[in-house]
Amino acid sequence: MLRVGIVLLGARGSLELVAAVGQMAAVVVLVTMLAVFGFVALAARQARIAPPLAVLLAVGTAVCGNSAIAAAAPLVRARRAEIALAIGTVTLFGTGALLAYPVIGQLLGMDDSTFGMWAGAGVHDTSQVVATGFAFSGPAGEVATIVKLGRNALMLPILLTLAMLWHGDASRLGAASTSLVLVGGYVALVVVNTAGLIPPGVHDLAAVASAAFLSIAIAAVGLGLRLRELRQLGGSAVAIGFGASLVGGSVALGMALALS
Repeated sequence: MLRVGIVLLGARGSLELVAAVGQMAAVVVLVTMLAVFGFVALAARQARIAPPLAVLLAVGTAVCGNSAIAAAAPLVRARRAEIALAIGTVTLFGTGALLAYPVIGQLLGMDDSTFGMWAGAGVHDTSQVVATGFAFSGPAGEVATIVKLGRNALMLPILLTLAMLWHGDASRLGAASTSLVLVGGYVALVVVNTAGLIPPGVHDLAAVASAAFLSIAIAAVGLGLRLRELRQLGGSAVAIGFGASLVGGSVALGMALALS
């Protein structure tokens, strides 16, 4: 439902909005991702965290939340416990960001575009980004979605790099296809809408359907958070996950404010 809802958002988007957001988002996203990767690499070395777990924490925080973790896990030969640990940590702090970002945005008096840029670059999973953006405002949610789709599109080169580093080839990249289909579907509808090919009745129906699907998906975010399981998370991994979330959110906020 989340994926369908995001694709249907394209029916009310425009190439002008995507282009305007994309120019700033590229810089914000790349700087934020590099900051998170650098922090996790240094912190994991100090804490003697296993490389596969460090990779999962980094891609989960910086790229695409649980989807990135699931895609990267087989490439780095992560154990089941490491996958569960990474997913639990990213889910915990991504949900915390969902609750905290709108409050901070209001306190700072941020406009819709700046907040959407921050949420799109700083929050982890796609569902959490969409929920955070729309919790602030509709326009902020649309900007956050565009920024997050840009991050999702970077999954392929990142997974390709991991495949080459761990295996010396890129034969196991099927998990990246979902993110690419999501980005492609959204952009396709944006192009069709910009060309004026969507009739008003269909346009309104797509808007209602998108809101319905996203509302259900956002509510379902809570179903992925189980407090009993979170209590079993390893201390070092949780600390690194918290630090990565703090670094990513702070860098993204600073970049978004500087470019606004």
